[in-house]
Amino acid sequence: METLNLILTHQGPEAVARMLTYWRQAVAEDSIWLAYGGKRENFDRLEHPRKVFIDSPRLRTVDHQRERQSYIALFRALAAEPIFQEVRYIHLAEYDQIPLLQGINHWQARYLEEQKADLIAYYLQRIDKTNSAHYLMHWTDDWFRDFLRQLSVREQWKAVYALKGYGTFWRREAWEAVARVREPGPIYLEQWMPTVAHHLGYRLRPIPHDPEKRVKPPSTPAVLDAMTPHPEQSQWFVHPVTDLWLK
Repeated sequence: METLNLILTHQGPEAVARMLTYWRQAVAEDSIWLAYGGKRENFDRLEHPRKVFIDSPRLRTVDHQRERQSYIALFRALAAEPIFQEVRYIHLAEYDQIPLLQGINHWQARYLEEQKADLIAYYLQRIDKTNSAHYLMHWTDDWFRDFLRQLSVREQWKAVYALKGYGTFWRREAWEAVARVREPGPIYLEQWMPTVAHHLGYRLRPIPHDPEKRVKPPSTPAVLDAMTPHPEQSQWFVHPVTDLWLK
């Protein structure tokens, strides 16, 4: 297996079952793993055999940005699974990210290799020396600046990056390296992932999709009729569709 698809969800077993039925049209069934952030009793009821329970208050935030939600526990849980060392790429998806392309992993890996990248992501951008609220929120912490200075292998150790948390596609070595780094304090996941990867020496590249057309669909089951076998005929994903699997 070349790519492992890790889907983060907190929804109930029935909704997860509907989600998995759809995802099996887009990727190989044995490549799908669940990272479950919902109730433990619901996790135990999931019939999907490849799953990990993420028991972390840093994942279960309410105001995700202000509480600086974290995926660190998720990164470490996957890296500890025996299957992790057998794959080449990791695709981290969220439950409300809907694939519209059969064989999506082939095209993700192809683009990553064409870009000679270790991580590709949506809305990837450098945000230091800007008025980004996320940047300013972190840069006021002395420990954050000290963390970057000590971590970085780059000349420009002050660089801070941001991305959207859904749909990141990683080379396994980069995922593993980020999973080993410990937070000196709470860092929001959308800054943590790209900034840490960059300062460890890994190469980041954006996924060049039109954001207005590709990540803001109507929340309707009709979106499921759009899957096609060819990238020239389809968007890769739509996001967010938060209630699709509840119907």
